[in-house]
Amino acid sequence: TQPENTLTVVGFNEDATSNVFQQCENLIGEFLVWTPSDGESDMIFQRLIVTKSPSLKEFESEWDANIQLKRDPNSIIISARSKMLVAEIQTAMLTLASEQQVRPKRRSKFIRIPKNIRRFIDEETKSLIDGPRAQEVFIESRGGEVLIFRGPLDHVIKLKEKIDNIIKRVQEQVVERRLRFALVESDFLRANNYKVALRMEEETNTVIRYINVDSNDEKTNFVKIIFQNSRGQTIIVEIGDISKVEHVDAIVNGANGSLEHAGGVAKAIAKAAGPALDQECKELISNNGDLPIPVGRAVKTTAGNLPFKCVIHAISPHYSDGYQNKHPLLFASVLSALEVAESESCSSVALPAIGSKIKGFPLVVCANVVVRAIKQFFANYPRSKLRNIVLIDVDEAVSTAFEYEIRVDHRTPHLNNDDDDMMNCQAAPSTVKWCWQDKSGERMYNEDDTRQIENAFLRFRNSEIPNVPNNVPHSTIWNIFRKKDACDTCHAECFIENVKLRCDNLMSATLVDYELHFNRDKKKIVIEDPAALKNSFVVGYQLRKDTGKKCDIIRHPVQQQERTAPVVMSQNPLDLFYCVSEIGGGEWNLFGLCHQSVQEAEDKIRLAIEEVKVSETVSVKLDTNLDQHKSKIAEIGYQQRIQIEFEPESTEQLSMILKGLRGGVAEAKFKIFDYTQNILRMQIGNDEDLRLPSEWIDQQEECRLVEIGMERSKFHAYRNPNEGNDTQY
Repeated sequence: TQPENTLTVVGFNEDATSNVFQQCENLIGEFLVWTPSDGESDMIFQRLIVTKSPSLKEFESEWDANIQLKRDPNSIIISARSKMLVAEIQTAMLTLASEQQVRPKRRSKFIRIPKNIRRFIDEETKSLIDGPRAQEVFIESRGGEVLIFRGPLDHVIKLKEKIDNIIKRVQEQVVERRLRFALVESDFLRANNYKVALRMEEETNTVIRYINVDSNDEKTNFVKIIFQNSRGQTIIVEIGDISKVEHVDAIVNGANGSLEHAGGVAKAIAKAAGPALDQECKELISNNGDLPIPVGRAVKTTAGNLPFKCVIHAISPHYSDGYQNKHPLLFASVLSALEVAESESCSSVALPAIGSKIKGFPLVVCANVVVRAIKQFFANYPRSKLRNIVLIDVDEAVSTAFEYEIRVDHRTPHLNNDDDDMMNCQAAPSTVKWCWQDKSGERMYNEDDTRQIENAFLRFRNSEIPNVPNNVPHSTIWNIFRKKDACDTCHAECFIENVKLRCDNLMSATLVDYELHFNRDKKKIVIEDPAALKNSFVVGYQLRKDTGKKCDIIRHPVQQQERTAPVVMSQNPLDLFYCVSEIGGGEWNLFGLCHQSVQEAEDKIRLAIEEVKVSETVSVKLDTNLDQHKSKIAEIGYQQRIQIEFEPESTEQLSMILKGLRGGVAEAKFKIFDYTQNILRMQIGNDEDLRLPSEWIDQQEECRLVEIGMERSKFHAYRNPNEGNDTQY
């Protein structure tokens, strides 16, 4: 018996898991090795291979199956989506072997199901769809939106007519109602993959659709929110495909130094732009001495088939183990891209979440660095021709991260203490180029792979040679060395390093496990003649662990360039950006089969929103510059999307009521208290009454100020660290 395997599908909601389960069922299918008689096998081979009436490819397409004909011995392997289909294919092939029989016609038909009635159609057609499987009709669901029927033509046509009639009847019966909520309320309904909305659908047998998502199916992109600073410079957050963004002069592509568009957004842009973009990228690398473009730089190419002035390629780093030193390079690449757009007289530019996904930056880190770079550009170029910058991604989570970061007031000094070197933006120059050999010639590693391989090579070069007496000939030393360290894999003398590279896995741009095998004879050469490093030579090979594929690796020296001091960019004070328009954001459609179910869904949604709303009174000790403090606190409320109502002023107290969703109110309270404490600390630092008495200045014992209670803001103690005693003051 064959071993049984269990497949478990886990998802955020039933619709998603049902769809994945259906696709898995389709993929698993059925497998048969069939041995027909010699006469049957000869006739089938004659019809499908020799006369091609029909051809094997046509026959496979008709049945949506994979078929292999084996001649020695005679056997046929059939792989299809179900046992029923395999049996039917077997019958059809026997029909081919008998010229007397007429082969039944098979066809495929599809029906598109509107999203707003999908739930109701599924309920109406369940028994109908389950039945035809016994009538030799195979039914496939594509994402829950399309049903595809494959089978005998007469069965397929009859089934399609029945389901078309059901769809028409449901569309005539369905009741629609449009609701509008505040943006923060919509965020609550959309949170955790629409968890609340999906629960309401189950409880009320309705369909709840977020209008912006549905409109995105018709119109590729839509604007979510717009921010401006006091000079009218604008940051727009948009959801959609960057290659289809409208009303911009240029788009930015997060690229690697070799300008090979391996995956993600870069691959999509290159595909949409066409071969002209790839050709110009190759020319840029050639003009750069066949070296990668340094990380932190940006270059431009034609936009090809895309309707833009140019495509700007920002060379961003890979995020390595959370090292903070990668942040300035990402910052530099974004800033450089915007400066290229400025030099090209662009008035608007769109850029994605550069550094996220393939480059590995966590979304929160990526959004922070990208947004700060944009704000820094606007601060450095207050009169820039570049007035509008669009941050765009197909993922709504990315747009939410961008929106949150834009709302943050980056003018506050303590936010930047961890990144004092953010403006120190120059990467170390390359001193070597590494390539691997494939069928088309030498291929260049990207900068991160190059540094990994060069470090491995240096460890190889500096590895110790066994201690042997001085009178032993040099050739004998190398013979001892080779015997001790011979490689079991290739049965040669080599030094092995395990690394993760992207090189020949460009289609997915994912990291792959490799072994680097360095030939020991090369070490002998470079030790005996260090000048050999000035020449290009094959050092060994890379072995891909999962496939066993080997490729030679070649080291090329790079002419040393004069090392310049790191360029520290000017850092003008950043601006505060205010929301000037929240577009869409709050409109929802409810669909049901009767007015009662739609009303029930609306009531449940409004109740769920009210249950997470809170109203809290907060008082803080602020007695001067109240207007300035109110303005700052109002900004905090705006960032957390809550309402703040200030109460009548009283002595040494600023009281307010916070209204909004529970999470937003809690976060706002924390930020308001943090702001208040910072203000009090500044006041204490500037209070002459709390400075060290002049007669204490010259004493030998060290004194320091110790705060012993926020509720007693004017009571402090000076502690002598040597005696451990406090003197009250």
